Amino acid sequence: MHRNPPNRREFALYVCLDLALGRVIAGAVWLALN
Repeated sequence: MHRNPPNRREFALYVCLDLALGRVIAGAVWLALN
């Protein structure tokens, strides 16, 4: 089951980190392919 929902600040922080990591990984892959 799910844990208690995280605070909005923590949730926003995790989302920002995920987006940042996603952009970094996508950029690295794009550079590697091109």
